[in-house]
Amino acid sequence: MGKEVQMNTPTLKESFADYVNSTYKNCSPKSIIEKFKEATGHPFTEKNMTDYNLSKFAKWLSENRSPGTARTYSAILKAFLNISDFEFPSKKYRKILSLDRDEPETAYLDEDDIRKFLSYKPRTDSEYYTQRLFFICLMTGCRKSDGMLITANRVRNNKFTYVAKKTGKKSSEMYIPDSVLDVLNDKRYKELQKRGFHETTYNEAVRTICKNVGITDEVTLYKCGEYVTKPKYAFFASHSARRSAATNMYNRDAASLLNISKMLGHTSIAQTQRYIRCSEGDTEAMMDFKTSFKLE
Repeated sequence: MGKEVQMNTPTLKESFADYVNSTYKNCSPKSIIEKFKEATGHPFTEKNMTDYNLSKFAKWLSENRSPGTARTYSAILKAFLNISDFEFPSKKYRKILSLDRDEPETAYLDEDDIRKFLSYKPRTDSEYYTQRLFFICLMTGCRKSDGMLITANRVRNNKFTYVAKKTGKKSSEMYIPDSVLDVLNDKRYKELQKRGFHETTYNEAVRTICKNVGITDEVTLYKCGEYVTKPKYAFFASHSARRSAATNMYNRDAASLLNISKMLGHTSIAQTQRYIRCSEGDTEAMMDFKTSFKLE
């Protein structure tokens, strides 16, 4: 009589990875699992699928990822929990992970903020690396994940062609200004680029630099169905460089919305419009127009 074969029960993490890999073509289960742990401080297990942790995860996505990515990640996790045989504490996960389609507001660095950010004297390796990578993303409009791939030896005649790490799509040529080439040729930056830093460390360094240079005015933004008031620096993360590049170019009339959309690698202008925030001057001009006329 043969031995009974013991079947190993897959963990929630393993089941989720299998589900995502078999269902979604261009999505990494590892990325969602890592972001869950980063947002909640807990591993991706059934006991940690609580209303509280899922709310923290949804809020983190809304504040640190583009609206489309936030909704996609939330929808994938919700779909998995819907069909999962695992027992988990959350009873409201469908509502929590159904992110409001009202676009969350995002902060951006205006030109004065950028000057302050660039004037900072880094005190640590992580600050040195972060300041320069953030600058690269500001000057090119690329994502942090793509900015990390840019090296001086891959730039030809101030042009860089690459496959976007997030979408897997080949982007059009990216113009690399001489100021960015100077960073790419910087010996200390090149050494730190090989070493790399975790995204949490990078985001913390962005906020630390902004706080230390005085980008501390309180602002109120709409997030996850409510208005949140914090010092401005507290809203910044890796994606802020890309948003700031798009917004400042638009507010300066430096480029058309179509060309900004192409620079960002967006599939539609509507997607780009969600990135851009009007400057205070634009808002004041609109208010001035609205108060310029009256019915006699």
